[in-house]
Amino acid sequence: MAGFSKEERATFWRIYDALDAVEQAESKEPIPQRTITGQTKVCILGFVTKYWQTVPWNDPTWELWSCNGLYRQTGVRRFTRWFELHAKGKSLGQDGWREPTEELIEVAARVRLYLTGKDWRIPKAVVYPLKDVEALVPHGAYHAGSFDYMLALAILEGFAEIRLVGLDFQAGGEPLSARPCLEYWIGVAEGRGIKVSIESGDVGRIFQLIRSDVQYGFDAFKLIEDR
Repeated sequence: MAGFSKEERATFWRIYDALDAVEQAESKEPIPQRTITGQTKVCILGFVTKYWQTVPWNDPTWELWSCNGLYRQTGVRRFTRWFELHAKGKSLGQDGWREPTEELIEVAARVRLYLTGKDWRIPKAVVYPLKDVEALVPHGAYHAGSFDYMLALAILEGFAEIRLVGLDFQAGGEPLSARPCLEYWIGVAEGRGIKVSIESGDVGRIFQLIRSDVQYGFDAFKLIEDR
């Protein structure tokens, strides 16, 4: 839609949304929940590589999902879905998505890409079904990171087995609620009879405060102390 004004693009998307709503309302066939491979198992991949030995890289019976800029390290050839769930113009004060738009265009050309909203520059991207996810449980609006959104979508689509690999939060960069929020959605999954396996250094671990007299900058100390 290059060459169109901002108002013309906005009008286009309003008409598009209206026609899409009419089409879905008139359709007599139920919309399938799983539209990619029909698989019943999904592996959600995080950034901590030391746990990657359990990733089913070469097993076509698994879907493989990841997010953000990890594609620079892994590529997207083996993946079935990718997620960029940082709202345009709202994350870290940037003007666009957190990952460069030109890179997201390439990702969307190769794999199903989920965004938090529509972007006319990335027409192949899919809007994350937030309302459907929020309707899953009474606290469905509780989200604190990309991984719990991804897990919630896997629950929504009825996957029978979910594997979480390399999802650690101790290095920072995520809200304090990110780990317990993910653990909440793990509980939702297991409560529905979904098999969940976890390869992580801190998911499901007990965290507690330690009081000490070490002096910052002069004494040695560990930010995270395993016991």
